[in-house]
Amino acid sequence: MKKKLLALITAAMSVVFAFSFAACNGGGETTGGNGTHTHSYSEQWSHNETEHWHACTGADCDEVTDKAAHTWDNGTITMAPTCTAKGEKTYTCTVCNATKMEEVATTEHTFSDEWKNDETHHWHKCENCDEIDGKAEHAYNTDGVCVCGYKTMPVVTPPATLDELMQEGNEKYRAVVVKTLNDHLLEDMLYKTLSNNYDVNCVEIEQWEVVDSDKNGIIDCIKLHFFYDNAIISMLYRISCVEPKTEITLQDLLTENPDAAKLDEAFDRGTPYVNGAKYSTEYAFGYDPTIQEMRKRLLNAVNEKLAAEGLISAVDENTRSFIIRDYESTEDTTLGKTKRIVVMNLTENSYEEIAIIIKEAQTDNDDTKLIENLNAGNYRVISAAKRGKFTGVLLKGDISENGGTVTTD
Repeated sequence: MKKKLLALITAAMSVVFAFSFAACNGGGETTGGNGTHTHSYSEQWSHNETEHWHACTGADCDEVTDKAAHTWDNGTITMAPTCTAKGEKTYTCTVCNATKMEEVATTEHTFSDEWKNDETHHWHKCENCDEIDGKAEHAYNTDGVCVCGYKTMPVVTPPATLDELMQEGNEKYRAVVVKTLNDHLLEDMLYKTLSNNYDVNCVEIEQWEVVDSDKNGIIDCIKLHFFYDNAIISMLYRISCVEPKTEITLQDLLTENPDAAKLDEAFDRGTPYVNGAKYSTEYAFGYDPTIQEMRKRLLNAVNEKLAAEGLISAVDENTRSFIIRDYESTEDTTLGKTKRIVVMNLTENSYEEIAIIIKEAQTDNDDTKLIENLNAGNYRVISAAKRGKFTGVLLKGDISENGGTVTTD
């Protein structure tokens, strides 16, 4: 009985083992000499989006080996991006050769350096598409040319007031004003100041000054400041209060082809000594070059002394300072014989003038003794400081040898 039972159990186990072996057969599975089972794996890689492996070759076997995450290379651009379309970049696994693709962002626009324009605007166009950059309205220089090269100048209304005249972009009109004043006034004003004793080539124009009134552009005063050197003395003249005989406006001076008859009538050009426009000379002063250095020491001493006493403002490197050349001898009850000296200090927009007497030295032109008496307090102010500001707008002009060169600031 026991022998029959053992035989049945042995037969059943043989069926089970046979069934187990049948699950991995047909795929090159082998059984070792000791009866152990071994899988057979494919030499080809299997993979999904993230991993790769070697699969068992058995028909119904799900076993795998060498399973690992992909090892991606640095990728290769397989479709180049543009400024209007995205590109593609392909990555390859260095183990199993699986691939994946990623989008590449669009590129920046490449704008040409060349200007495009129409009648009103200019811009730069992208070299690869229709995108534009830097679109703006034309901005013209004084020659009527825009930065983009467009050359049609729009209609521009000349300035109506002095404030407008001095705004940026109106340099052309300022030059017209200076030239008009030079052409119609300069020599007449010089004649009235210097009579026949002048040479226009020796005139250095410091500035024209047009003073506006409250009549919205009516010119009621013109000032001319200039230096003149006749080789004997050097003098600075300030001529002011040029009052035209007839009313003229800023527009009359801004006309590029002015009405000569109208300006001649206003300034009576050509006959400056017969019922012409009214002129007055505010200041005319200078120095003899032979005593220039001596007078300079005296001038510095006077300025320092008066500034220390609080009688005038301190003089700096931006001040033009002068002593009237022909100062007078006077008799004072306290100081005795004295020299009368008038000092004029000019800055860009203001002036300061003061007159004093200093106890006179025994020797003529002995400025060293005058300085000693000044510092000793042997002086007296006889005309308190006169101060004022220059009004109006400054227009600088340069008179060349032929009288035709004009510059403005």
